[in-house]
Amino acid sequence: MANKKRERIILARYKLGFTTNPLRIIFMYLVVGFGWIFMSDTMLYALALDKGVSATLQSYKGFLYVLITAFLMYVIIKKDYKRILDLTASVALKNEELTEYSNDLEVAKEMLVRQLGALNDSLDTINAHKDFSQAIYDNTNAAIVTMSIDGDILDYNQCFTDLFGYAPGEIVNQKWHEFLANHDEFLISSLRERLHSDKIINNYECQAKTKDGRLLEIVWNNNLIKDPNSNGTVVICIGIDRTSEKQTERRIYELAFKDRLTKLDNQLVFERQVAKLIEKGLDFTLYYLDFDNFRNLNDIHGHYYGDCFLQDYARMLQESFETIEVFRFGGDEFMLLDRNSDALHANHVLSSLFKNTSRSYVYDDFSYYPSISVGVVKYPEDGNDWDTIFKNIDLALYKAKTKGKNQAVKFHREIQFEIETKIRIENGIRQMLLNDDFISYYQPIYDFDDQEIAGVESLLRWDRSILDCNPAQLVSVAEQTGQIIKIDRWVIDNSFRFMAENLQSTRITMSINLSTKTIESAGMMEFLLKKLSVHGIDPARIIFEITEHSLFDDIEFSRYQVKKLKAIGFKIALDDFGTRYSSLNYLKNLEFDRLKIDKEYIDKINESQNDRVIVEQIITLANKLDIETVAEGIECPEQFAQIKSMGCTYAQGYLLARPQCPDDLLALLNEENEKSPNHLSD
Repeated sequence: MANKKRERIILARYKLGFTTNPLRIIFMYLVVGFGWIFMSDTMLYALALDKGVSATLQSYKGFLYVLITAFLMYVIIKKDYKRILDLTASVALKNEELTEYSNDLEVAKEMLVRQLGALNDSLDTINAHKDFSQAIYDNTNAAIVTMSIDGDILDYNQCFTDLFGYAPGEIVNQKWHEFLANHDEFLISSLRERLHSDKIINNYECQAKTKDGRLLEIVWNNNLIKDPNSNGTVVICIGIDRTSEKQTERRIYELAFKDRLTKLDNQLVFERQVAKLIEKGLDFTLYYLDFDNFRNLNDIHGHYYGDCFLQDYARMLQESFETIEVFRFGGDEFMLLDRNSDALHANHVLSSLFKNTSRSYVYDDFSYYPSISVGVVKYPEDGNDWDTIFKNIDLALYKAKTKGKNQAVKFHREIQFEIETKIRIENGIRQMLLNDDFISYYQPIYDFDDQEIAGVESLLRWDRSILDCNPAQLVSVAEQTGQIIKIDRWVIDNSFRFMAENLQSTRITMSINLSTKTIESAGMMEFLLKKLSVHGIDPARIIFEITEHSLFDDIEFSRYQVKKLKAIGFKIALDDFGTRYSSLNYLKNLEFDRLKIDKEYIDKINESQNDRVIVEQIITLANKLDIETVAEGIECPEQFAQIKSMGCTYAQGYLLARPQCPDDLLALLNEENEKSPNHLSD
């Protein structure tokens, strides 16, 4: 049955005719054969032919039947043969095609095998890349967060877990902005709109909160991308932890722009702020603060307490002047920058400044009471550029310090003139020292009893065409600049030489003024000993005059220095006695040989009862202490007579003799030798 069905399928597929079926061919043959026999026999019987004719016809009928059947067989076989040939050719062709197709299939199979291998390789590569990407995702130093467009957290990597302390999946579906330190709704909306429009937000810096409450400085790069799984839109946030870097930056910034001790902005920031205001043409006022004698706090109590005080003072300034910028300018100096330039406001600021400064700062077992000097300038009133402004405020501060403690000075042009004068004098001193242009003059000092020259005072003089200033100005500048040491040594050397060359045979003493800086200077005692040896003079004939205003604040040190001078053999005189409150204290603690009564008392001795009493008491006190007295500045006979009557030892002044150049002094000495001893009337 299966074969029959298969034959029918083949016949139908290849369209084979009826004759191609063997059973049908035989059936047709039987039909034609039986039909022929039946019909031919019936015709013969109908003709009733004799047996011979009938036999002959039967033979012919047989032959004809064979011929007809042969013809029919031929036609059928030929037709089928042709179909068989066609079918054979078709089969052969199909066979060739099948062969080719089979070959193609083999080639295709080989290609498929190769493609399958390549596909497997690609799949391995993809898997490797996937593993690599996953490894990067899991092990990168960047925190990666995937979230929905609405800010719902979808996933995060291991770095995020390590940084923020949340376990994997712990905060999935929570809002991302809740973990930002600043999650202002307006800011979040702005970022979302920007992300929608630009698809990317690069280098967005913010602080993010960790699980334990710490704040991290994170730089985020946010990208809006398509999710291949859901075909939706997601946000990829890649964050780099810059907390340590930011801390380093802050440390670097503080080192560069912050004062280490007080945490105030430093001088560099101050200069930049001022430069910006000048560039914009905005008015402002500067207050330059410097403490009076701050070094004493460090020297007496130590730098630790000095630092503590500066920190406390810096806090006080910030709290007291909230609208004013405060800077530490270095050391014990502060600078205040006020955008208000009103004069009344400036007075209020200074008043508050002195009030808040003049209080006690308590540290352990002692209290410190600071005082300040303040220089003030205004822009553009006192300068149009930084260099001019700073120069002028420095001048104002300098002027404030010269006026004493707790002083404030607003810059004015007269200050500039004073400083320019000082610089001119300083340069003039320097040149005269280099060129040896100074001259020693000598003013005689007379004995009241015999009215003869008992000594001379060495005085410094110079050509006024070289340096136009008076002696007081020169000495003041020299003391401020330290040039007084070289000047004093020049005077000592020249005075010793003059005495050695001209006064050795006399009993005349030489008085020489000494400044505190000179006495304190290193190697001073060695210098004096050397000059004594070089010039061969008796130190007992040298009287060093020390003014009250130049004496040391430290009385013990003063006593020590005076003792060293007296140990060498020099005598010591206290000049300008009576002009300071501590005069009696000096007499008590220092071993002076002579007092010089200040000219201020001598000038009014004949007019003022008080001055007369003071001078008389000074002379009486000195006599009782066995100290010689010198009245300086005597300019009229009445003064001479009055002072002589009080028992003063020596007299000095224009009435007796003006300062003399060396030649004139020698001439005067010769003239005095020729006169009678008592040439001055009482």
